[in-house]
Amino acid sequence: MYLFRLAKYEDLDDVILMVRERIEWFRSKDILQWREYLIHHPVEEWAKAITNKQLYVVLDDDKVIGCIQFQYYDPEYWDDTYQLYIKKLCTKVGYKKVGKVLIDEAIKLAKEKNISKIRLDCRSTNMALNKIYEDYGFRLVRSGTLSRYPYPFNLREMEIK
Repeated sequence: MYLFRLAKYEDLDDVILMVRERIEWFRSKDILQWREYLIHHPVEEWAKAITNKQLYVVLDDDKVIGCIQFQYYDPEYWDDTYQLYIKKLCTKVGYKKVGKVLIDEAIKLAKEKNISKIRLDCRSTNMALNKIYEDYGFRLVRSGTLSRYPYPFNLREMEIK
């Protein structure tokens, strides 16, 4: 059974190591995903997410095997609507169903806070990831690009009932 909890500063090194391993895994599979992720989202940003009590981790025997950031606004990609926005979702290479744990926790949190939608952004060219999100119930809202990130993205949302 996995443990889901708020991230602590002591988790930061393990989280960043997990992200680096995932980046290398993407490269080894020739998947154009997160090539410059830690440049656009440096360690300080992750530490700030911990300070702001936005970053959560999944543990297996005290080992970090997944993380997710929850925000309630995301004006960079979306409008200024109060919803639940998923950021920094990452799972440890070699572990199965951790992403499901993270999405299930997002749904649970949205229901607890009476939030009607969960939103996220992902790279539009990663067809496998888009299929996973679609299978979870995240419908495509729109596609686009931002000057800060030179790659196309999809915005997806899930209605919470």
